Amino acid sequence: MATATRLAHGTSINTSEAVHNNSKFSQLCEVLENYRYLAVSGILFFQGCILVPVLLLMTQFYSIGISDITALVASLSTMAVLVTNISGLGMKTNMIVFGLNLVAMLSLILIHLVNI
Repeated sequence: MATATRLAHGTSINTSEAVHNNSKFSQLCEVLENYRYLAVSGILFFQGCILVPVLLLMTQFYSIGISDITALVASLSTMAVLVTNISGLGMKTNMIVFGLNLVAMLSLILIHLVNI
């Protein structure tokens, strides 16, 4: 049953839908715990063979003056993904960190593409 919550400015949100999406994410992470090594290797492959080389090539060939910031964000987010995967944290933490990393990397690639 859907429950609607009325906010202060007059709009309402469907709280059961938000809980449902959160439970879907939790169920996905529980399933991925069984295939932990495969999921971690897939994350590291995507990170190291697709995201980082594309970002470095974009930074190298289309210099827009923020290459230091791009290198800093790329190195910190890559290390965050590596540390969470190697330290054996839960897949929920790994997926959240990888999602944040994906958003950061794709936004930097998009910034470089927009300023061409």
